[in-house]
Amino acid sequence: MMRWWQETERVVGRAGSRACLAAIVAGLVALGWGATGANARGVFGALIASWLFFAGVAMGAVAFRALLSVMHARWAVPLDPAAARATHFLPAAAALLALIVVAFRLWAPWAQHANPARAFWLNGPFFSVRELVATAALFGMAHQGFRVARDPSSKERRPIAFAVGFCVVYCVVLSFWAIDFVLGLDRDWVSSLIGPHLFVGALYSGIALVTLLTLADGGLGELQRAALTKLMLALSILWIYMFWSQYLPIWYGNLPDEIGFVLERSAQPWRTLYLVVVATTFVGPFVLLLHPSSRRSRKVLAAVSIAVLAGLWLERIVLVMPSLHVAGTPVLDARELFVAAGMLGAFVLTVGRSRRLVL
Repeated sequence: MMRWWQETERVVGRAGSRACLAAIVAGLVALGWGATGANARGVFGALIASWLFFAGVAMGAVAFRALLSVMHARWAVPLDPAAARATHFLPAAAALLALIVVAFRLWAPWAQHANPARAFWLNGPFFSVRELVATAALFGMAHQGFRVARDPSSKERRPIAFAVGFCVVYCVVLSFWAIDFVLGLDRDWVSSLIGPHLFVGALYSGIALVTLLTLADGGLGELQRAALTKLMLALSILWIYMFWSQYLPIWYGNLPDEIGFVLERSAQPWRTLYLVVVATTFVGPFVLLLHPSSRRSRKVLAAVSIAVLAGLWLERIVLVMPSLHVAGTPVLDARELFVAAGMLGAFVLTVGRSRRLVL
């Protein structure tokens, strides 16, 4: 334990490590305090929104690494250590998921009174087994196959079948997360695109995380920067395509089963938050990364990566929180912010604890 903490302080810094630890303690206190208050649903909403983001970032980074293995992208070998570090968050993510599953009935009590199809899908045992088993399979594959970086001098490649299998399981399990923790929280909304929207966003955030960590380690050469800027530009376009493909038919068709979800998030303050999401996740990256001089800049690439991560975290909040918001309570109170900050602290302490991996 002492050795782990010393390694964390060496990488994150003493002040940063203590700040992360303080954020975790504050988040746990806020979660315990908020679970018994009038706004318990809002506190659990902040927990699940942050969990969806950070677990998605970790899995997106691993999925990115699996895709690179499938494509035999030798140029991307320097990115391996950063992608492998994302698996360090998995034990904490698994423990938090168990807490969320146990508390599901507290923040979605209407699930048992839904229409027969939704009631069957969200019933306690089926919901719990589905989420825990599917996520355990995904996390187990990530830990078994991608927790260690490849030796840059080695010509050995990870089995293609395993990498392809991981990508398939990744898409299926993150679709379960989207259906259960986004659609499942709303009484009426249905969407056939919410699964792809979530796992594309997670892949986008995973690429941003790998880019940021590799920049911090000084491992991005000109070839890697050029490839990553093109990938992030492409993912920003794909993300807005997923967003618009859901929004336009709902708005234009005024679909009764879906318009309520959109109208709720089109009202203030959620509308402003979503405009910030679009600006940081699509508009900013598209404008900056489209210019050749910006693509060569490490600072611009780092700024875009941070903006994308912040924007996608905010998007998870906007997807989840309005469904659980209690009328007459603040949109985001201090307890909810502390819960989100605690998740951030746990992520930084786990993912940032080791730059050098045993090869």
